[in-house]
Amino acid sequence: RLSRLLHAAVDGEGRSLMAALKSRLHAMPRLHIVQLGGAGADPRKPEHGRYLTAFCQEVMSHLKVELDGCRSDGSSLEEDEEARFHDELCTRLAEGVQGRDGLLEELRLTALLCRLARTLAQGTTIVVIRLLAARHPLAPDINDVILSVCRQLCAALQLAPPLQPGIARGATVLVVLDSLDSLSDHCHASKLRWLPARLPPNVHLLASADDGGMALANARLKLDDSCFFRVGGVSLEDGERLVEAWLGVARRKLTAEQREAVGRSLEAASGGLLYGRLAVAVALRWASFTAKAELRLGADLQDMLMLMMLALERRHGPRLVGGALGYISHVFREGLLEAELRDLLSLDDDVISEVYRLSPPPSPS
Repeated sequence: RLSRLLHAAVDGEGRSLMAALKSRLHAMPRLHIVQLGGAGADPRKPEHGRYLTAFCQEVMSHLKVELDGCRSDGSSLEEDEEARFHDELCTRLAEGVQGRDGLLEELRLTALLCRLARTLAQGTTIVVIRLLAARHPLAPDINDVILSVCRQLCAALQLAPPLQPGIARGATVLVVLDSLDSLSDHCHASKLRWLPARLPPNVHLLASADDGGMALANARLKLDDSCFFRVGGVSLEDGERLVEAWLGVARRKLTAEQREAVGRSLEAASGGLLYGRLAVAVALRWASFTAKAELRLGADLQDMLMLMMLALERRHGPRLVGGALGYISHVFREGLLEAELRDLLSLDDDVISEVYRLSPPPSPS
């Protein structure tokens, strides 16, 4: 019922996933035409026996080709997906990032690292990035991270694992590890015993950590002061420039009253970058004729998030918003397809009644 109401009769997401899965199957067993009885294939029958033997041989040959391909580049499909996940997330975070001429300072640290990685990757530098907090609250194991990084380097250098010391001589390598504090406590990762004190001249490691965290404290005990660079906050002037840049990306402009309202809110919130991003998201919903009394922005980050949630509830209803966010937060580990979320919500009578209250049910005709 909810699917029809949302005009989602065709599961586009499921079809796209199926198409992607089929595209990864390079070779399929050939077509076999065999007349089967009620009990299925019987190996004792010569025709069925030949069919089963041929089919098993074709499947084994197909698997052997796939495994040889994985072994040739030194990585598995899971590791390829992991590297692709971080690269795509890095690209999305780096898009639209604006900074002052010269250094790329005054930006959210993760976005800064992503933009730096994308800039260097356009040249001859081999860049491997891992956003360790990307799957929060799941904490990655440092052993898995190191193994994944080494295998990606082997694939980039066209070498067979394991990666040998000095084998990357002549190639410039940059490894970016964002948010060391997000690592799991397994093997005492925060003590940084895995972190080399010295690296070859052509290999660079760029890592970020929270100020006051265990990772940064142990790094200061292990490395020289010249290895550290502190990223400062965002000034009010830079916050206003970033807001204008984000509005430019969205091809939107604000009236004088709306620009003044955003400026006052940024000043009250001390120009926080995340607050400015959310303020732009709210301002994009304003029309040129929106009354001045409705130009409301939160006094701080928590107030801003509360206003955005209330706006969603007014538009879609508290039952639908609460149910959707509840399902998403409970199944974050395995993930949830849009079609699955619609099916779950359609089973909730309270959600359906609220949806039909806000809009009439679809007509059978």
